[in-house]
Amino acid sequence: MNKSCYGKKTGFSLLEMSIVLFLIALICILQFVPSSETTNKMAEDEFWLNFRQNWTSLVVRSHRQKTAGLALFLNHSVQFTSGTDTADKKQIALPKTMHVQGGKREEKIYANGGTQPQTIKINSDLGGASYNIIFELGFGGQYRVQKVKN
Repeated sequence: MNKSCYGKKTGFSLLEMSIVLFLIALICILQFVPSSETTNKMAEDEFWLNFRQNWTSLVVRSHRQKTAGLALFLNHSVQFTSGTDTADKKQIALPKTMHVQGGKREEKIYANGGTQPQTIKINSDLGGASYNIIFELGFGGQYRVQKVKN
C-alpha cells in the first residue's frame, strides 16, 4: 500500500493577515492626522498669507481710486476698507491663538499711497511668540512682520 503523505502547509491565515493589514492602515492614518498644535500653526500661517494679500489689495485700490484706506485691527479680526464705500470692505478672522495687544489698532493708507509709521503687536499662544507688524513711512504701504520669541 502506497501512502501519499501531504506535508502540512505553512503560511498566514486569513485572520492573521487581516490583523496585520488593519494595524498597517491604522499606523498610516495616524501619521497623516495633524495635531491641534499643527492645525493652529497652519491657521496662523494662513492668516499671514491672507493679511499680505488683503493689505496689497488695499494699497492698490487706494492708490488707483486716489482715496484713503484703513486697516482696522479688531479683537477677533482685521478689517480692510478702501475709501468711504462700505461695500468695499474685506475682513479676515484672527486665529483663536492670536490676540491684538493694546495701543493704536488702525493703520491708514493715504490717498497718495503713504502710510503712518507705527507698530501693532499681536500675541500668539503658540510657544509664547508675539508678532510686531511694523509699518514704515513711505510710498506703497510698506510693512514688515517681526516674530519675537518671549
